[in-house]
Amino acid sequence: MNIKKILIPFVVMLLAACGGTEAEKHLISGIIENGVGKILYLDNINGAESLRMGTAEIKNDGTFSFDTKINQRGFYRLGITPSNYILLVLDSTEHVTVEANADSLLKGVKLKNSKENEVLGQYFDLMGKYKVSYDSLYQYYGPMVDKDTTIADSIGIVFNNQNETLKKKYAAEAKEIISNNEGLMANIYAFGFFDDNDIYYSIDFFEKMLKPFEKGYENNLQIKSLQTTLIDFKEIAPGKAAPEIKMLNTAGEMVALSSLKGKLVLVDFWASWCGPCRKENPNIVAVYNKYKEKGFTVFSVSLDDKKEAWIQAIKADKLTWTHVSDLSGWQSLATKLYKFYSIPTSFLIDRNGNILKRNLRGKDLEIAINDYLAAEQPDTTQN
Repeated sequence: MNIKKILIPFVVMLLAACGGTEAEKHLISGIIENGVGKILYLDNINGAESLRMGTAEIKNDGTFSFDTKINQRGFYRLGITPSNYILLVLDSTEHVTVEANADSLLKGVKLKNSKENEVLGQYFDLMGKYKVSYDSLYQYYGPMVDKDTTIADSIGIVFNNQNETLKKKYAAEAKEIISNNEGLMANIYAFGFFDDNDIYYSIDFFEKMLKPFEKGYENNLQIKSLQTTLIDFKEIAPGKAAPEIKMLNTAGEMVALSSLKGKLVLVDFWASWCGPCRKENPNIVAVYNKYKEKGFTVFSVSLDDKKEAWIQAIKADKLTWTHVSDLSGWQSLATKLYKFYSIPTSFLIDRNGNILKRNLRGKDLEIAINDYLAAEQPDTTQN
């Protein structure tokens, strides 16, 4: 029996019956500068859905309060307009005080009396630092492209690489905050720092993070979505057998991924209309030409829905390996089998048909191939 679950509601009822200070009576209260007479709203946020929980007027002395009753810990939006708001984690067991400025509620906001919202504030600060770094990067490279559009592609590659380095830095800091504050719902917000690859390669970490929310949060869409993502990624984790794909090639012949067993295969999901895919194709061509004699090949699965455009792109980009498609666009069976929602997406499959890596780009793909081939070589240092 969970004693904590029994005692907390009892303590809350006891406080309500015995009275207490004004602060104890309010779910949220605080002071908003420059906001006299303005109306604050409080919305419950559940995935893409929101539910208005109440409104409160900012008084002449700048104070406000909400006495809204809530049944479960969750995310809430406290705002003045749809774009001027702060995000809070609320439950019925604590009182949150807010100090902010009506001109920009988020800028300089102070959240007190709540561990959840103190940690949420750390994530806000971290996101703010990333935005400053990103803007600085953009301001440095943007004028270069404005002066000479012919270097846009090369500058774009440099910009994206440096931005990826930035994102990894802040993702690592977010992970540290999560590790130091286990069990808090505020950590759900931190998922904004991680892309699919971050989650894919750290499934155990994120499962531990979500464990406190396994029961009692079945209707929370944010948590449900994250749990589903982890379940999906576990099905296609490194070491798992690559799901079979059987589709028609450009000649109308049925080809199976399993027919390439014995080779080191890059399963590449792309489309003729996908700009990033087309930009990545020269890298794949170079790697293919370098390693095809060593048993490496590519199995490209297109999300096109028009055969002519698909074939033209193959010819234009000089993609001389196996190509298949069910010409069903995003309704393709491949998206369900390999659990992806954007392209380019790729999986490196070993000679036994098992998944090695996901979403390798440029040099990372070549490094992974070299590592695999090197591991196949006999160790000549042993007698």
